[in-house]
Amino acid sequence: MRCRIYCCKSEPCLSALTSCKFKLKTLTCERTKQSHLYQHDDHFAGSAPDLRPQRSLEMKVAIRELVAKDVKLARIRNELVDSFMLSTGAVPALKQIQNLSTTTDEAK
Repeated sequence: MRCRIYCCKSEPCLSALTSCKFKLKTLTCERTKQSHLYQHDDHFAGSAPDLRPQRSLEMKVAIRELVAKDVKLARIRNELVDSFMLSTGAVPALKQIQNLSTTTDEAK
């Protein structure tokens, strides 16, 4: 059996004032290649921050207007880039636009 212990190196836990006590222990059989994972303690930080770009109220209104005109999702995304002077990384993902468009359709 091979035993490996991994310590937490996530950014939220590293930026916290106290050290994170989370450890992951793996036991692997070298002959059968079967592994077992064991978790010890909990992360200090509850979850990672949401890195998705957020939509402003103006963007939501523009999306709703384009959905009402039956514009395709990719064209809506490109329109957001042009009208709000956004970089391609700052534009919401197609999934986010689709979620907003389906909630708009359900409200009708």
